[in-house]
Amino acid sequence: DDAAIRPLMAAALACCDADATLPCVPRSARLAVLRRLLSAGAEPEANAAELRIDSPLLVCIGAAATDAAVVLIEGGADLRRCCVGGTRLPPMHLAAQLTQTDVVQALLSAGVGASSVTHPSRRSPLHMAAASPSPSAALLKLLLSHGANPNAVDAAGSRPLRLLPTADSAHGHAATLAAVCAAVEALVGGGARVDLRDKSGHAFAEWQPHESVQLVAKKALAALKAHKAAPRLRPCSHPLYEPVAAQQGAAWTDDAAAAACMACARPFNEYFRRHHCRLFGTVVCDACSTKRALLPGLPAASGSAVRVCDAAYNMLAMLDEVAEVEEAEAKAAKARTDALSAQRQQVVERLEQKAQAKADEKRRQLLAEGRGAGRPSTGSRHTEQSRAASAAASSASEAMAALHQRGEKLANLNDKVAQLGHDAEDFYAMTKKLRQQAERNSRWF
Repeated sequence: DDAAIRPLMAAALACCDADATLPCVPRSARLAVLRRLLSAGAEPEANAAELRIDSPLLVCIGAAATDAAVVLIEGGADLRRCCVGGTRLPPMHLAAQLTQTDVVQALLSAGVGASSVTHPSRRSPLHMAAASPSPSAALLKLLLSHGANPNAVDAAGSRPLRLLPTADSAHGHAATLAAVCAAVEALVGGGARVDLRDKSGHAFAEWQPHESVQLVAKKALAALKAHKAAPRLRPCSHPLYEPVAAQQGAAWTDDAAAAACMACARPFNEYFRRHHCRLFGTVVCDACSTKRALLPGLPAASGSAVRVCDAAYNMLAMLDEVAEVEEAEAKAAKARTDALSAQRQQVVERLEQKAQAKADEKRRQLLAEGRGAGRPSTGSRHTEQSRAASAAASSASEAMAALHQRGEKLANLNDKVAQLGHDAEDFYAMTKKLRQQAERNSRWF
């Protein structure tokens, strides 16, 4: 019956909402049914046209059932069939809008172009991925690597850079801020130009908030990792659309080699002067190099602060903060080690005092027993003295054995306390190493 849902559509729906309808059936089994139907010759579009509903592929993409969507793509589903209602997006644009990288990869492998556009919005998959509330830098790089045009305009005259969520709308959400900053760097790294203007006459460099995208990313990652206030860094005058900090150690850039500011891309002229960053050697404008800093290796007492660009200043400020944190943690670790040593010494002294007091008490008891015995006769006195001496010797042996056993316990305790101190030092060294590794992985310079 054409008016009924066919088995393939039912299998696709089961993959989308199976946790509620078929909780006892594992997902691998549901995907196996879908593959079995496709291999048996089931129509990938089922009867979507007759029922005027979305195809199984679009249903799976909309429900975020990416594994089922990939199975349908590999099974020959129609890759250009659009949604029935709403924006009428094809699978590629819908997957890009929902940041489903695996589905986009499968569609690209199946031959769908990365620069295909929709009507009438004229948006490409790159536009849709950039306009996502939480853009994926990995998805943007994937589309760019397959030939997507980073400077293409849609029907409204907007480019992918302009469609990214603003930092203001993402304020307070560190993960979104980090995603936006990574998306900016992915697009610019793929050839997006920040100096191109849209229909309103604004360029991305003017639209972007007056704060370095790398600085925003650094603050976002710091908030994610530490769950506390971000480092005390100053805002930059312009967004640094080039990874200027990566040029650290490069040769000094000649004035003639830079026709525009290497930070904000504004062209130089007779009124817009060039300046050099003394750390990176890059040529920047006055607005992008308003800070002064003491460079590493220069004596702090000389007070010879030199001009640096915003990226260099923020990097130096961040390194200072990291050094302060490491110094504070080192002091805290030393204080903990000293406290453990003091506690160990106190425990050893108390145990020694208790052992000495017990031995003295035992000795007094033995002396009292020997003196308290009567003197009825010489023989009995000799016998009693022998017994007292034997008892005293036995008690002394017991006391010595007890002292020896207690001494062994004290030695073991001393070793354990010392091992605890070494473990604390090793733990601090490990955490410091992990922090430095994480800092290197997340550092934008």
